Amino acid sequence: MKILVVDDNIIILDAVQMLLTSRGYEVAVCSSADFVRNIIEAEHPDLLMLDMNMPSQDGCQLCRELREEGHRLPILFFSASDDASARAIGTGANGVIKKPFKAEQLIDFISVQLNHGSA
Repeated sequence: MKILVVDDNIIILDAVQMLLTSRGYEVAVCSSADFVRNIIEAEHPDLLMLDMNMPSQDGCQLCRELREEGHRLPILFFSASDDASARAIGTGANGVIKKPFKAEQLIDFISVQLNHGSA
């Protein structure tokens, strides 16, 4: 399974990539929302992890646009914002995980989404 992780914080990208790779996932990373569509087309990820707050484009808006364009892959937001769940409503996202999160919490969250999609 391939996961695309998008966050403007390189430290978070590296940590999540190491964690997911250690659990057997193939991971593509991107530090800007500007390139997400190109990576989705090239890499065909099974799941997208998307930071809500990025300087180039708001993650909520990007999620809405991807859904409007017909992308059906599971999209999980991760955010330190206290209002992340409320902001995610109406975006088409499959869920929100709050930063900071524990490794097992993230793995369980991803596993549920990937297993739900294959049912």
